[in-house]
Amino acid sequence: PGLAAEMMNYSKAAFDDAMRTWEQLIGVKSLDRAVEIQSHYAKRVYENHMAELSKLGEMCVGMARDASKPIQQASKRFT
Repeated sequence: PGLAAEMMNYSKAAFDDAMRTWEQLIGVKSLDRAVEIQSHYAKRVYENHMAELSKLGEMCVGMARDASKPIQQASKRFT
């Protein structure tokens, strides 16, 4: 998918994860369990965010590389 589609998919997945976590927190019976759920959620959010940043960075590098190909090919003709 393109950059915009990737960002939309990530946003939807992050929202869905947040809603699932919220649903778990609503039914919690103890503070310890609430802290556990929130801690797991925070860890997942961080890991997913870092993975997505890496993926988006790779996509941007790939787009820049693809965009520069015509320029590179044109410059080879003149050298």
